[in-house]
Amino acid sequence: MLQVASLVGEAISKGGSGFERIEVASRFLWSPRPEGMPYIAAQGFPLPHGQRPPVTASTPPLASLPPAWRAVTITAIADLLFQETAKKALLSSSVREAFRQFERGSAPDYHPVPLPTRATSVLNLRAETEYRQLARGIVESEGWKSVLSKTGRARNRAIGKLMLRALNDG
Repeated sequence: MLQVASLVGEAISKGGSGFERIEVASRFLWSPRPEGMPYIAAQGFPLPHGQRPPVTASTPPLASLPPAWRAVTITAIADLLFQETAKKALLSSSVREAFRQFERGSAPDYHPVPLPTRATSVLNLRAETEYRQLARGIVESEGWKSVLSKTGRARNRAIGKLMLRALNDG
């Protein structure tokens, strides 16, 4: 990681074409592919929080991403531009070819596919006093006594079942 940081840092401090290539690589990695997913999300990198953040075209990814995402992006940039730092290349040859086309400006311009809309469920919220009554009913029930003897995951499941039963019956 130190070697990656020093290579990227050196390219940034020198400015010029090295710095420009880092910017181009960053934009490339977060540009949408035909199916709408950015290149970086399709490479098998461990993505922070298991999801990709929304990156708008109006702001550069390295300026708008949270720190964990910046680290993943910098790792991918280092592999893309400074391949000799890794023992095994992280990015495939097809991604490297797509990047060369992107640098030349001959890459096709894909437009992000809108994400499918999820059906939203309707929440039937209750008054706070009703939730207190439900909780009191759970703690006073026979099922609660059996929960006290359980530990870990079994206990959590039992509590969840008691809560669901109380909410559905109430």
